[in-house]
Amino acid sequence: MRAVNQQVADEALTWGWMHWVGLASWPEIIAWADGWIMQLEQWPNELTEISLYARARDADMSQALRDLSRAGRPEEAAKLLVGRMLARLDAGDNPHELIYRLCQLSQTKFERPYVFLPDNLSDAIYALELHSESIDPEYGWLKRDAATDTLWLRQEAYRILSGLI
Repeated sequence: MRAVNQQVADEALTWGWMHWVGLASWPEIIAWADGWIMQLEQWPNELTEISLYARARDADMSQALRDLSRAGRPEEAAKLLVGRMLARLDAGDNPHELIYRLCQLSQTKFERPYVFLPDNLSDAIYALELHSESIDPEYGWLKRDAATDTLWLRQEAYRILSGLI
């Protein structure tokens, strides 16, 4: 049970980070909580708070997510975050948008429970931001075809993020 609670805490930290920068919606977080409730015989009360009270989008849901994430390990949560970003790249999400959101996350000064990202993830995000700026259609210094540039950025993002897990 302790290992499951740790996994829930790690995932809660990931969802908190993602929601903070607009990469996750409340319905996605509710579905995550509901999934855990369906799997477990006993679960943390915070999952019930998220599942039931979030439908009203009240402060209890936000607090429950923060409370769950307090025991989250940033290194493990970062791996989960990278996995979600790779899945989004595979699904065809715009790499410029993902990098922008990740960059916001790496620059945010969090207090517990939403702690700093591990250094290796922040470094990877900054490298991707540099790549993204280099091919920016309006201001970038590499003037090429936008579709080719986006494909290249997607491949670079995938390569760099894959190296973290």
